[in-house]
Amino acid sequence: MAEAIRYFAEFGFAASTRGLARRAGITQPLLYRYFPTKDQLIQRLFDELVVDRWRPEWEVLIADRAIPLVERLTDFYIAYTDSLFRYERMRVFFFMWLAGDRLRERFLTTPNRSLFRLIATEVRHEHGMPSPDAMPITAAEEEIVWNLQGGIMYLGIREFIFGLAPTEDRETLVRWQIETFARGIGPLLRSVLGANIVPDRVPAPAQPRRIVGG
Repeated sequence: MAEAIRYFAEFGFAASTRGLARRAGITQPLLYRYFPTKDQLIQRLFDELVVDRWRPEWEVLIADRAIPLVERLTDFYIAYTDSLFRYERMRVFFFMWLAGDRLRERFLTTPNRSLFRLIATEVRHEHGMPSPDAMPITAAEEEIVWNLQGGIMYLGIREFIFGLAPTEDRETLVRWQIETFARGIGPLLRSVLGANIVPDRVPAPAQPRRIVGG
């Protein structure tokens, strides 16, 4: 699997399994013994790079309301990008998105979908909005979180797909993304949910947040 990641990161999924077997120092029949089809191999790569790298403790962190939301999201995305943002992983991940609808559908039904709803739930709580039990999370709210996720992922795409070195360290860039999101989400959320909505509570004043690693 490690050789497959390196191989497809270099050549994309148009590359042949014959070439992969040669690179791995095995015969093609031996490769087919474990992965009878190329599609099965790609599915296994997806599990290796996406599903297996998800950490349940990340969800616990995001839901920990004893910590300010900005800090929770910053800590999570720093850990998330540290796990994914590597040259080979990002390139294979990018090629996966071009490989077909089935992988894209799997991506949306892996922890990413529940992640978006969890973040949307915590954003509501931060701003005194109704819980999902009282009002289900809307498609618009999921789209807002998609925008946050997309901005974070673009940091990796810019570095490992476009080959453009960042001007700041990754932790700083992630923190900027989160703080920009947090500053604008309150008014946007009220606009999306309706101006006449009755808050569950009055949001607490913002507190100075701890700088991770600072």
